[in-house]
Amino acid sequence: MTHKQKKTRSQTPQLKAKKLMESIGINPGNHTTEDIEQLVRELQSYQKDLEIQAEELREQQQELAESREKYFELYDLAPVGYVTMNKDCMIMESNLAFCYLVGIEKSGLKNQRFMSYVAPDYRDIFHTHCDEIVESGEGQSCELKLRGVDGNEFWVNIRSTAE
Repeated sequence: MTHKQKKTRSQTPQLKAKKLMESIGINPGNHTTEDIEQLVRELQSYQKDLEIQAEELREQQQELAESREKYFELYDLAPVGYVTMNKDCMIMESNLAFCYLVGIEKSGLKNQRFMSYVAPDYRDIFHTHCDEIVESGEGQSCELKLRGVDGNEFWVNIRSTAE
């Protein structure tokens, strides 16, 4: 340990405060020892507040991680296909089961038109289904066929809600 490091460690809080004040352009000569001690107490109080806030943030991050894990288990690992679409029927999110059904990775489905996975003979049914949701504002169900990228068609029961 160098002489300078030893000297820095042995500095009193008042001396540290003076040096801090000088480094930010405050002339400590204009302040009494009591002023400096008050400044040290205030800084220590701020430090405690910041430590409390940091702990609260760590707790919130932990809760968020747990919530994300629960969401992953409930949505992504569900045994049925789920798709979240915007008002224009663009896929915003899908779960792994739906990806498997249509034969596309998750990243390849985002921002794709859901209609492109509806079998051609059932597109009018899907269009009517969407119109009914918009008109009523209530959840609607319908059965139709979807077509995966491999051309295979399969029946689905769609339950849609508007938000």
